[in-house]
Amino acid sequence: MRITTQLWDHQEKMCQWAIENKRGLLLGGTGTGKTLAMLATMARLNYKRTLVLTVKAALRSVWQEEVERFTEGARVLVLDQGTSTTKRERLSEAMEEQAKDGVPLIVVVNYETARLLPLEKWDWDFAVADESHKLKAYNSAVSNQLAAKCRHIPHKIAMTGTPWSDRPLDVYGQERWLNPGTKRHKYWTSELFGPYTAFFEEYTVYRTVNNIKIPEGYVNLDELAAKLADHFLYIDRDKVRQTKGVQMIERSAYLSEKHMRAYQELKREMLLEIGEDEITVDNQMVLALRLHQIAGGFYQPDGALAPKELPDGEAKLDALEGIVETLGDEPFVVFTRFREDVTRVKSRLKKLGIQSLELTGARDEHYAWRKGKGQALVANISAGSAGINLTRAAFAIYYSTGYSATDFIQSLGRIDRPGQERPVTIYHIVARGTIDEDIKEALWKKRQNEIELLNKAKGS
Repeated sequence: MRITTQLWDHQEKMCQWAIENKRGLLLGGTGTGKTLAMLATMARLNYKRTLVLTVKAALRSVWQEEVERFTEGARVLVLDQGTSTTKRERLSEAMEEQAKDGVPLIVVVNYETARLLPLEKWDWDFAVADESHKLKAYNSAVSNQLAAKCRHIPHKIAMTGTPWSDRPLDVYGQERWLNPGTKRHKYWTSELFGPYTAFFEEYTVYRTVNNIKIPEGYVNLDELAAKLADHFLYIDRDKVRQTKGVQMIERSAYLSEKHMRAYQELKREMLLEIGEDEITVDNQMVLALRLHQIAGGFYQPDGALAPKELPDGEAKLDALEGIVETLGDEPFVVFTRFREDVTRVKSRLKKLGIQSLELTGARDEHYAWRKGKGQALVANISAGSAGINLTRAAFAIYYSTGYSATDFIQSLGRIDRPGQERPVTIYHIVARGTIDEDIKEALWKKRQNEIELLNKAKGS
């Protein structure tokens, strides 16, 4: 296997670091060329069997494309078709073929499928956890089981641009995959941090409600940074990116009086009647969810399977239309939080004579959009935040976002990345006087927490 292109200086740095560090966390920032750096690592170490764990959207649009574009003399097996039994059979056949002919094999599989495969059965030279923040939840089946299945692989690199955007505790699951300890009860521990309960107690200020520990802040971050210092490489995307810069524009949506009355009544009473429909909430988490839906112009009636449009609730759609009308024939992306947002946005775009494609958990049309079909791509932010290339567009509209800073930052980097040849303009629609404003403030606070911990770790 050989690489057919020259690496940038910072990619060369990533490659050399990966060669020297057998268990490391590569914080490359979205769009810094981490994939090519890992392919170069495989080639220079003459690895024969490499396992790549990634998100579904990146299986072919990133890994297969870059293997085919930048390497020679290797096979790539993408396990994205058929049942789990079929995938196990294809993996077994590929590994047996590799053992016979010696041609380097790169197996690419998404996290959810990987945990169902007998990965521990095979000898691997190298494993890459791409978008490794998918391993952050220590108690998820994916994170816990993959820590076990990959524990004997001698060389592992986890890489992401958003390692702990939502909270510093997110590093635990990623570090556990790199350096698993022992199994205690049903969870594997981290060799670096020990059991998760001890890790949580060490770095968290919390309150207890009904025997549930709810984090309220974090402590001992200098100590955490010191422990991480020898385990990661950070590449500052803003210093190495080949892009033209980003302009961010906030666009306000003002709810009508009728719309705002409904919003305020639900917020105040935790109860709202709309015609014969009723919305009741019994805790703050559900209230936040329902308020965000109301702010967007729809609601979920009690006992109903499908949401309904709120009468006179098109403020954010009108703001969207105002932006779209200025774009002419330019391709663009609309990011949304809710599935109903996707439906409503596509309906409004259709009325405007704009063909739109969809990227959600139910439908993935982003590859056809990348190839030039349709003007707009309407993406659920969790589906459109990792492992894809959206540089066809130089304009993006954030119609709605959740509280995940990881999704927000990752999605930004899908447009503003190498390959983007024009300045990027980002529009963020905020419904004034609503939870939209709180979400925006929370996202930027999380971003500052991430930067603070990175700076501390770099200074250790």
